Amino acid sequence: MVALSVVAGGTFFETSVYAQDGGDHSHHGHESKIDARMTDRDFLAQIHSNYVGLADLISNKVLAGVYDKSASLSSVALILSKKLTGPDANRTEGLLNNLRKVAESLHESADKNDQMGAEANLKKMDALLKMIDERFEYSFQNAAVDSHSAEHPHGDSCNMPDVTISINSRSYAFEPTEIRVKKGQKVCLKLISQDVEHGIMIEDYHVYLHGQKDKPGEVQFTADRKGEFSFICHQVCGTGHGEMKGKFIVD
Repeated sequence: MVALSVVAGGTFFETSVYAQDGGDHSHHGHESKIDARMTDRDFLAQIHSNYVGLADLISNKVLAGVYDKSASLSSVALILSKKLTGPDANRTEGLLNNLRKVAESLHESADKNDQMGAEANLKKMDALLKMIDERFEYSFQNAAVDSHSAEHPHGDSCNMPDVTISINSRSYAFEPTEIRVKKGQKVCLKLISQDVEHGIMIEDYHVYLHGQKDKPGEVQFTADRKGEFSFICHQVCGTGHGEMKGKFIVD
């Protein structure tokens, strides 16, 4: 596993990306404030979060929004590459630098309103992320936010919920795509995969859930806020996973 040398303390620092990387194309720097206490998995989770956002924009043909996401991904990849130590550092740094170059190429495609080019670069980014994850022995199971116990990395296990909802997932769709509960209910979500590993992220509720084929995932939480909240697949499951989305409605 690649190790990181993390600067002690909580100082924030900024980095500039899209500097010249040997090519003819460059952009203005993009500033990103990063907490120096972040671990390698924190950085990877942030990279993946930007990737999921890019996939969503491209699948919806909203290329005008690609720059910020690709710049942010590149910024975090640069910081991570500079922190690497250990015998695999050079190899992993090379992968991260390639990821940054693909992000640059993705932005160029968006500048030209080139949907096919953007989709092709997204596929390259997907392949690179899989290789980078392998180097770090990482998956989104390691990046669950608001985890409540080591035994249940996606959150609380289901225990006497008020309502249980099973969601089937496959490439590239959820069923159902709309979940409706009442405020105050203890909700148990069960995610069942029909093929590869999928995930559900309800960001506003800090819910991050994974399901593998023959190994469903589950999480329990309280629906304590009314409203309509989006959920998406946050596990990289292929170039179409940006199409996997739904609504979580609390009445």
